[in-house]
Amino acid sequence: MINNDILPSPTYYSRPFWDGCKKNILSFQKCDECSSVQFYPRIICSTCWSDKLNWYNSVGIGEILSYTIVHRAPSSYFTDKIPYVIAFVKILEGFNMIGNIINYCEINDIHIGNMVSVKFKELDPLITIPVFELI
Repeated sequence: MINNDILPSPTYYSRPFWDGCKKNILSFQKCDECSSVQFYPRIICSTCWSDKLNWYNSVGIGEILSYTIVHRAPSSYFTDKIPYVIAFVKILEGFNMIGNIINYCEINDIHIGNMVSVKFKELDPLITIPVFELI
């Protein structure tokens, strides 16, 4: 059983992202004023401060820019999951995300520059999160 304290808390303006994850769709915001893309979801554009943001679906492909291997569990929930990999990923549409890398053979298979595709992991009936898999 997952502890609700570690689950994300969707807000009014992040709800479309979380709804997309439930449908296995990676969504991001794009500004109609300046065409900037952004992630994490916000109420205004992080570039021009416009409130003219719309949601788009990503192809879900990206490149690992950096990563870390976690060897010490931050809470009891993660004890049986160590070691695990968290990566900073540049998505093809131009925004960055952080997420777990799953389904790799060996930790040594993971490198900066590896391409990844988004997958989705249901944490509980209300929250599904994006994770990444090497391609």
